[in-house]
Amino acid sequence: MKEKQSSAPVIPFERVNERVAAATGISLRTVARITNEGKLAEESSSKIVTPGKKRKTRKDKIVMDNFDIGVLRRKIHEFYSCKKEIPTVNKLLRLLKEEIGFTGSREILRQHIKKIGFRYKKTKSNRKVLMELNDITAWRALYLQTIKRNDETEKLPVVYLDETYIHSGHTAGKCWQDDDEDGVLKPVSKGQRFIIVHAGEEYTRPQLLEIVNRYKPEPVYAVDAILKGLGHKISRLPPYHCDLNPIEMIWASMKRKVAEVNIGKPANQMPEMVQEAFNSIPVEEWRNHCAHVKKHEEEYRSKDGYLDAPFIVELCSESEESSDEDSQDESDEEFNSIEPLAIVHAEHNYSKKI
Repeated sequence: MKEKQSSAPVIPFERVNERVAAATGISLRTVARITNEGKLAEESSSKIVTPGKKRKTRKDKIVMDNFDIGVLRRKIHEFYSCKKEIPTVNKLLRLLKEEIGFTGSREILRQHIKKIGFRYKKTKSNRKVLMELNDITAWRALYLQTIKRNDETEKLPVVYLDETYIHSGHTAGKCWQDDDEDGVLKPVSKGQRFIIVHAGEEYTRPQLLEIVNRYKPEPVYAVDAILKGLGHKISRLPPYHCDLNPIEMIWASMKRKVAEVNIGKPANQMPEMVQEAFNSIPVEEWRNHCAHVKKHEEEYRSKDGYLDAPFIVELCSESEESSDEDSQDESDEEFNSIEPLAIVHAEHNYSKKI
């Protein structure tokens, strides 16, 4: 602009680097460095290395374990069945901070809510409500019906199966120590990873769409064929419902006991420490965890029964999913008109078939 007004260059043409720096807004030193890189690349017949388009994103440091996920799911259901309110991210954030000491942000909590199968969907009144994906709701309903039928009529022993892992460097994160004693030295690396498999035992509407899906060929799983051949019946837990499996609480007890004794021991002793930890868990602890799970089952039955009537989920187009996921739609506004529930199916493949 100045050169146009004066009809003469403000910076002489022979001072190329200065003109480029003034035109681009970057420093003269940066222009000189890039120029030198270009000369070196030309001499060596190579290309100038440019920054990649993909940038590394910061990983989520706020991790919710399986127990916190179970609390989150139950709190969402409690808003509908007990408080008769619409759960929003802000309401849940305040509640989780008070009850489980959640330290994450609103956005991190929203990501966890989506991860466990909830989405914001439009109702007929063009409002937003937080609804659980119906394949998970139907899966849970079928599982709870199977368990209830067995408790009341078949009386078959229930065996809970699960797997977890533990590293050879797994030890206590904190211990009592003074200025002269370092206490337990935490290994630099996690060490070898051991996979643990164990088992423990003790003596609606969303299902309509699942009935439709029965016309499609059902996948056959290798482990199912083995268990059925031995006379066992199989009922799979729905995803993200570890609160319905008492063995999840046994994993926590086992790892705590291993951490208490794993002080400078070699990796080859890990299987022995795991076995000793399991042997030290009393039968009464198993019984208490199973009773606790039964309470959760009854809570889900009562809450799912309530959710089966008051709300409707309506999808207007295939493109609505992306717009519905925006955090700006998840407000704390009150909802004055709620419609009866209708079901929209979402299909997932959770495991491999043979």
